[in-house]
This record gives sequence, structure tokens and C-alpha cells, in this order.
Amino acid sequence: MSDETAADTAPEISHGERRDRLAQGIYEYWNPGSSWADAHADDLLAYRADADAAMTVADALAGKGMAPRAAADIYREVAARLTLFSEFSTPEWARYCRLAASKVDEWATQTDTAADTGLREAEVQSS
Repeated sequence: MSDETAADTAPEISHGERRDRLAQGIYEYWNPGSSWADAHADDLLAYRADADAAMTVADALAGKGMAPRAAADIYREVAARLTLFSEFSTPEWARYCRLAASKVDEWATQTDTAADTGLREAEVQSS
């Protein structure tokens, strides 16, 4: 069975289930030893929002969604939210939020650079 055939026959999972799986992964990555099942309601809300943003970017990168500029904008929004969250967190958690925001902002810059490179290549090919 080819990869395309396997993908075509794979059962669809709902947006909510996909979001919750990703949110759980993000939560448990940033909270080693903690369980998603025991997460505070505020964490559930915040990590699900981050997962929605991450899914949008992942779909865009896979060619299923928006253009690279939009993906970069989403990265910047996630970075801004992490920075804002760091202002209301414990010092240790704030440090993690700032580190994560810095990394996500780096991804935004890389996405912008890739979009610029792609535009230049398209201009050269059309000449």
C-alpha cells in the first residue's frame, strides 16, 4: 500500500481530538512529570489555543492552509502570547515562557526568510 493510499484510507480525526492531542503533547513537554488529565482549567484553555495555532501553521507548511506570511504571523502571535504569559507567571515559569517565545519568534523569522527566498526564486523563474 502506498503512502498516499494509506493517508487516503486513514480515519479522519475531529478537529477537537487533533487539538487536544497536540495540546497534551505541548503541555506534557513543558511540564515534565505532569499529566494532561490533571491540568488546571486555565492550562487546558491556554494549551488548546496554542495547539490551534500550531495546527494552523502545520497545515500551512503541509500546503493545506495559508501562505508562509500568514504562518509567520501566527508564530509571532504565539510568541507574543508566551511573552505576555511570562509577565504573570512565577519567575521560573516566566523564564521558560521567554525562552519558548524566543524560539517561536525565530521560527517566524525563518518562515519570513523562506517566503522571501521563494518570492525571489519565483521572480527569477518568471523572467
